[in-house]
Amino acid sequence: MRISTTMLATLQTAKSVFTGMDSVNKIAEEAKRFGGSVLIVCDKGIAEAGLMDRVKGILEDSGAKVGIFAEVEPEPRIELVTQCVEAARNGSYAAILGLGGGSSLDVAKGAAVVLGNGGKIEDYVGIGLVPKRGLPTILVPTTSGTGSEATKYAIFTQGNMKQGVIDPNVYADVAIVDPSLTVSMPPAITAATGMDALCHGIETYTSLAATPISDLIARECVTLIGRSLRTAVYNGRDIEARSDMALGSFYGGLCLTNASVTAVHAVSFPLGADYHVPHGIANAVMLPHVMRFNYVASLERFSRLAELMGENIGSLSLREAAERSVIAVETLMKDINIPRTLQELDIPKEAIPSLAERALTVQRLLGNNPRAIKLADLINIYERAC
Repeated sequence: MRISTTMLATLQTAKSVFTGMDSVNKIAEEAKRFGGSVLIVCDKGIAEAGLMDRVKGILEDSGAKVGIFAEVEPEPRIELVTQCVEAARNGSYAAILGLGGGSSLDVAKGAAVVLGNGGKIEDYVGIGLVPKRGLPTILVPTTSGTGSEATKYAIFTQGNMKQGVIDPNVYADVAIVDPSLTVSMPPAITAATGMDALCHGIETYTSLAATPISDLIARECVTLIGRSLRTAVYNGRDIEARSDMALGSFYGGLCLTNASVTAVHAVSFPLGADYHVPHGIANAVMLPHVMRFNYVASLERFSRLAELMGENIGSLSLREAAERSVIAVETLMKDINIPRTLQELDIPKEAIPSLAERALTVQRLLGNNPRAIKLADLINIYERAC
């Protein structure tokens, strides 16, 4: 698959982006631009880890009014957005600050949309349904995974399906990517979120929607994560590794929002909705099996992925080099001790037909897959993942 350099390519993300150690200190200055009245949206874990207190202290030292909504949960229910909106309205806050992993950032984005446009969050589920920008948002990730701070997506669980608000009006006003906020992440969370970010780079690089701009960013995403995820998992105080992961995750979000992912995310969505499998774990378990299905359709790109992940492909045929990308991912997963089968996630084989049928409905992603994929293919991919 060769991408033409003459095709239309865009690069959209948050209005302002700050990266690097202690960039979190920019929060006070940015909050003042929005009126100095901020609701922090996070989960209880962030509050207990002291990260919320650090951010709250920076804001309060500058004279800002600060409120806390610490009710976010993994794979957040869409109802949480309504609760967050009520908390923001009760405090008359001028801006929303999402602090945490993708769940917290998505709830913050969803609440901002409703506060700026009225109605309820369900009114905006879909693509291009947000009339105007919402309340100002500052997004501060404390994990290196979803890249939500860079994207136009806010994803929620509604019933037994993942639903998304997808619109350029969802982009944050400010994204702050500070690796110092990720140092306290436990190894298991570092591994799971890191694999999620790697998925974004791999999928967008092989997506039919890839552009010259997304290619450039995706290659750097895969390089940074491929060289540093192991160190970040086993030596979390290593700032160089944490910096690579934080930037790699942000790059993954840039790729995701400007080119889109493929079948990996499509097959992982039902796992999260039905069995509450964390998004990063679901993506990781399915990634090598989708790659193995896809690589024959894009040998050059998968060969390049192997090289980006540190594989020596000099003496290999193109097909062998492409397959080596799958081996590189499987080796990485083994090294960081992440689940590698659906069996480890307690998902029964009997569920596979239903999972495949549900995945088949995610055509906005399957349409980007480098190899045409049918229901029978999806069933086979799930079976290989057992």
